[in-house]
Amino acid sequence: MSSDFPRDPEFQMKRGLAIEAYAGLESALNYLFGHLLETSPDKAGVVFFRVVNSRARNTMLEDLLDKKHRKKYDDFFRGISGAPGQKRQPGLFAMITALDQQRNEIVHWHTVFARRRVGETQEELRPHVFWSTLMEDEPARWYGKKRLQSFIDKTDFVAATVWAFYRVMENKLDGLVGDPAAWAKVFEAPPVYPAPEAHPLYKPE
Repeated sequence: MSSDFPRDPEFQMKRGLAIEAYAGLESALNYLFGHLLETSPDKAGVVFFRVVNSRARNTMLEDLLDKKHRKKYDDFFRGISGAPGQKRQPGLFAMITALDQQRNEIVHWHTVFARRRVGETQEELRPHVFWSTLMEDEPARWYGKKRLQSFIDKTDFVAATVWAFYRVMENKLDGLVGDPAAWAKVFEAPPVYPAPEAHPLYKPE
């Protein structure tokens, strides 16, 4: 990264907000962990936040979900396998796994000043081998301000969904966005993002 270019405060802010959004998702997952273990969030956090491997953490949540709820919410959390003529529908854990990977990229990738027009640069996050010509055909993987915002929006959606599941299961409805009956319907099928109009988290564009 060269110091010859001025830093973009909006880009840096969005990177920070992206990391904060993921921290919010982790907080929601900790409450889910406590629900599945039938313990308090503070006791759950003693274990949850010491599991630094996100894949192991997600597997732990999946196993506990089976113990607590059997297969009742399998479609919602694990999705529906594809069949001939039917597309596979990923579940919430697939969305969380994708966000885990993107969070690692946002935290660990380099800030690069990319020239888009003569005299104009913009900041992007690129992998550690950003100087390699092999990376030139992968701009869709890089993070500019727009993709960082997309990560924030999706992470907020998944976190709010996890919070809603926790609150409905624990019957702690203060602060629940939407009607419990509407959420019960949501939990019967794989999640859809962006949220459709009938969804409690639907936001008109």
